[in-house]
Amino acid sequence: MKVILLKNVPKVGNALDVKDVKPGYARNFLIPEGLVEIATDAAIAQIEERRAKAAVANEAALAEATEHIKALDGKSVTLSEKANEKGHLFAGIHHNEIVEAIKKQLSIDLLPEHILLEEPIKETGEHAVEIGNGNVKATLTLSVTKAE
Repeated sequence: MKVILLKNVPKVGNALDVKDVKPGYARNFLIPEGLVEIATDAAIAQIEERRAKAAVANEAALAEATEHIKALDGKSVTLSEKANEKGHLFAGIHHNEIVEAIKKQLSIDLLPEHILLEEPIKETGEHAVEIGNGNVKATLTLSVTKAE
């Protein structure tokens, strides 16, 4: 039975894929759970249209993210965190905290996956943080100070 996946289904496929599944699996599980719809000619045409719109939206989002990353090159952001007298932070600084600081201080929206940190920042001082999306990369200076 040909079906169109409405959501990602493990071991079957991703959303908007047209797949062949066993009729019993489709009738007893996939359709009642709202994971698929039966693949008619009209439904397949509609899915192709949705894929085309999604591709255009993804391209626009990628172009916007690229502009934001280029705008961040050479900029600096300051965070104030609790630390001991040796400069070790009590809690590491992760992707989300950096994204929030960039949004608050520079008014630029980024996704956490654009921040290329190998491990959380755990020391006060200045850190070079790489930001990237595909082959576009920028370096941001993150100044971490001890909160009073």
